Amino acid sequence: VGGLQRVPFDACILATGSSYAGGIKPQRERSIQERLATMEREHARLAAARSVIVVGGGLVGVELAAEIAAGFKEKDQKSIRLVDRSKEVVKEMPPRARNLIAKWLTSHGVELLLSKSIEKIGDKEVVLETGEVLTADIVYRCLGAPPNSAPLTASSPASLDMRGAVLVDESLRVEGWENLFAVGDCMVQPSQPEMKSGWIAEQNAIVAAANVRLLLQNKPLVRYPDAVAGPNAKTSKPICVSLGRHHGVFALNWLVIGGPVGGELAAAAKWMIEWTQLLRARGSATGAGFYRVMEPCVRWASRHLLRET
Repeated sequence: VGGLQRVPFDACILATGSSYAGGIKPQRERSIQERLATMEREHARLAAARSVIVVGGGLVGVELAAEIAAGFKEKDQKSIRLVDRSKEVVKEMPPRARNLIAKWLTSHGVELLLSKSIEKIGDKEVVLETGEVLTADIVYRCLGAPPNSAPLTASSPASLDMRGAVLVDESLRVEGWENLFAVGDCMVQPSQPEMKSGWIAEQNAIVAAANVRLLLQNKPLVRYPDAVAGPNAKTSKPICVSLGRHHGVFALNWLVIGGPVGGELAAAAKWMIEWTQLLRARGSATGAGFYRVMEPCVRWASRHLLRET
C-alpha cells in the first residue's frame, strides 16, 4: 500500500516479521516481481564469487551455507566459512542433531569457525575480537534479525523492548493495548521466551486469532501457549533444517531424524511441509486439510509420545 492511510480497526494482529541485511530477507520489496529480481541479482553475485563467509550458526546461517555448498560443486565449488561465537551450530537443537548438521557441513567443504567473537562485519571482511581479519568476496549476515516494529516506534515506544521487539502478555496482546496483538518474529513474550521459527509463528497465530474472536465477543481471552499446548505444557518445537535439496535433519524434543537415510526422509518431510503451505496459501482444501490433521498430531506427540525429559 503506497502512501499514508488511516485504517480504523476493532482488533488488529501485528505480524510484520523481521529482516536481515542484504538480499536474504529485504524489507522494502512490495511485489513478487521485485522479490524475483532480487533473487536473480543475488544469485548472479553469488555465482561470480569464489569465497563466502556466513556470519551466524543458527537456522538461517546453517541452511544458507548448506545451500551454497550443495548448489555449487566441482569446478564451481566455493570456499565457505561459517563463523559464530557459539561453540556449536543451531544450539536450540538436541546434541545429536547439532552433531549431524556439523558433520554434514564439514563433509561438504564448509569450514566451521566456532567460538569466535566478532568485532566488526563488513561487506567483504569479518574482523574477530582477536584482531584476525577474514576476507571473502561475499559476507552474509545471518544473526540477530531485528524485529520489524516500525508501526509502534513512534506511537507506542513503551510497547517495545531494548531490541525493538514488541512486548506481549500471556494472551499475545501488545503491552498498553486492549485490541492489538502481535505474533511471530516481531514480538517477544517475556514470560514465555521461545526461539523463532515458522512453526512457532503458526502457534502464535492460532492463539491470536482465537483471542480476536473472543475480544469481539466480550469473552475472556485464552493464554499462550496453554491454548495450543495444553495446561502447563511447553509449545511443541519441531525443527527441520535443510542441508541442500536432498538432505536434512529433523528434531522434535528428543527425537532426531538424520544421517544417510534419515537425512533424506527429513528433506522429504520439509518439502512436503513447504508444498502444502503453498497449497494452503492458494486456498487449496488439500493444504488446509493437511495442516488440520498434522498440527494437532505434532502437538499430541510432543506432549505425550515424545515428552521432553
